[in-house]
Amino acid sequence: MLFFKKYNKEVMEFLKEKGFGGKLFWNSPKPIYQGNDCDWPSEREVFARRVLKNYEHNKKEAARSTTNITQTPSEAFAEIMKNPQQAIQQLMQQNFN
Repeated sequence: MLFFKKYNKEVMEFLKEKGFGGKLFWNSPKPIYQGNDCDWPSEREVFARRVLKNYEHNKKEAARSTTNITQTPSEAFAEIMKNPQQAIQQLMQQNFN
């Protein structure tokens, strides 16, 4: 809050000189509820984002548990990159069995 009171005018002038700000809708100020220097637009939007994030997380967990996948693709790729020789050996064993 102290930063906002002291430097907001200077910051806004600097941003305006660099091409930010003005009357365009994407540069318009957003209503906030945590304080004058917070980026979150409103309590409703924060709640909606949290609900959506939890829904997506639960959906991924349910899909993972039904398919018996123990690793995400990124985790599997990271494992291959840690030890490529072992990954090749495992693939060869799967092909011959």
